[in-house]
Amino acid sequence: IVRDAALTGPNGIIEAYGELFMVAYGGNGVFKLGRDGTFEVIAQAPMGGLDGLVTLPSRQFAFSSWEAKTVFVMDAEHNITPLFEDLESPADIGYDGLRDLMLVPLFMLDKVVAMPVGTGC
Repeated sequence: IVRDAALTGPNGIIEAYGELFMVAYGGNGVFKLGRDGTFEVIAQAPMGGLDGLVTLPSRQFAFSSWEAKTVFVMDAEHNITPLFEDLESPADIGYDGLRDLMLVPLFMLDKVVAMPVGTGC
């Protein structure tokens, strides 16, 4: 779809709402990718090492940051706030919508934790 050093190490990617979104491990950018090879940074997380990317209810996204040791939430206006903090090496997250749980592999600890997201998301 696109190749560019400005993508800083594509990592998590998802199709949502008819568009492609991506986070980068080598930076802190949240990108929207065009199917024609274009891309734009739509938000920047406080820190980098971004990993998994999932959708949440209410047109929100969640993604993890190894540098921040945090799972962040990005709302429809692209505001980013912490959801879960103090996580060692949070990797490629998952979201269980039936149970409203965030599934977070803690890569360096060889374990997975499940945490309730709450109705705020």
